[in-house]
Amino acid sequence: MAAAIEVTDLKLEFAGWLALAAHAALFGAALLVATRGAWMAACAASAALSLAVWVRHARRYRDIVNTPTAAAGTAAQGRVELYGSARVAPGQRVLSHFSGAPCAWHCHRIDTRDEDSATGLWWLASIEASAAPFVIEDESGRCLVDPARAEFLIRPPSVTHYQGHRRTEWVLPEGTPVYVLGEYATVGGRDGFDARAHTGKLLSDLKSDRGRLQERYDANRDGRIDAAEWDNARADAERDALAHGARLAREAGESWVRAPRDGRLFLISNLDPATLAGLYRRWSAMYAVLFAAAATASGVLLLS
Repeated sequence: MAAAIEVTDLKLEFAGWLALAAHAALFGAALLVATRGAWMAACAASAALSLAVWVRHARRYRDIVNTPTAAAGTAAQGRVELYGSARVAPGQRVLSHFSGAPCAWHCHRIDTRDEDSATGLWWLASIEASAAPFVIEDESGRCLVDPARAEFLIRPPSVTHYQGHRRTEWVLPEGTPVYVLGEYATVGGRDGFDARAHTGKLLSDLKSDRGRLQERYDANRDGRIDAAEWDNARADAERDALAHGARLAREAGESWVRAPRDGRLFLISNLDPATLAGLYRRWSAMYAVLFAAAATASGVLLLS
């Protein structure tokens, strides 16, 4: 069984529901205290919380819809969205914690009930996730995924009860669809490729072949290449240079998707891109409404 790492929670699985529970607690406390000041404080805190969750989910929605899906085997270096099949990485053996079934990745959580509490609440006892890399594969090829520091949204979880404990498990079975949004990098490939010099060579070659230059970029067919048309040629050359550099890097290295170095979202899910975008759009819309309602109520209480 692969090594496991401790995690605090599956952030996106619980964030929206935890915020709703916090709203309920705020207004429950205000109802018990039943003073104008308590209601003002609850409304103000609710507005602040709603704004934070609204911004969080709106950013995730924009990140997903603004990042086009790339090919796992030929993606350019940098920010990338991949959608393919989850596979066990070569040399790894990953088994789900409770069922023992082979899988690409898993996380398990154990909760215990507080028998002394009048409410009988469940409390977190432990939570761990597999630390081994797994593979995402599509028609273009495959690359490795390092799950460290990723946020996971895996649905539905498997929930069982055993000897007074509630056991929850999130599993990516072998071959299941998987979505990854993170940073694509090739490790151990060739170094020393100069993208700027390669771009210059491509443009120089294009200039020397006047017929090909006019055929591809003389959009208005006036027999000359104006500034806008030359900008298009330059942009194509830059893209070709970057793609060529990525191919050279992959020749002698391994391609990975990992947590972005700039701290941006690193998301792994078994939901497809359209479903994920719709989920975050609905959550952000709901919290926008909650923010507006709480802010309005807080203002009315303040002025009344």
